[in-house]
Amino acid sequence: MVHQNPVGMIKKNSLIIILVFSSFLQAEMINLRCSTQDSDRDFSFDLLLGTTTQRAIQSTRKGQLQMDLKVTEEYFEIGQFTEVSKTNIIPIIKINKDTMEVEYAKYMELVEQILCIKI
Repeated sequence: MVHQNPVGMIKKNSLIIILVFSSFLQAEMINLRCSTQDSDRDFSFDLLLGTTTQRAIQSTRKGQLQMDLKVTEEYFEIGQFTEVSKTNIIPIIKINKDTMEVEYAKYMELVEQILCIKI
């Protein structure tokens, strides 16, 4: 009969659980810093995208704004869902997932390119 140390097993199981949950949490959150490139005007904002929760938080110097998030094949669409089923969204910001460029911003003129980087 083999006797195993229960403290060692608990530590081992705890470590496995922590690793599984930490990798899961990282996979569902994307942190972006978006700013103008090569500009005289300093404009930037941060976005925290919760792909599982379908929520986004935009942080600027003036404060934070919580919005809905829809992830499509081409875009991160940030705005407000039009119904409970969360299929249609009124976009405020659209970020191209391949180029990480803000291609649409409802309340900004995109005179200058705004690029986002993962942080």
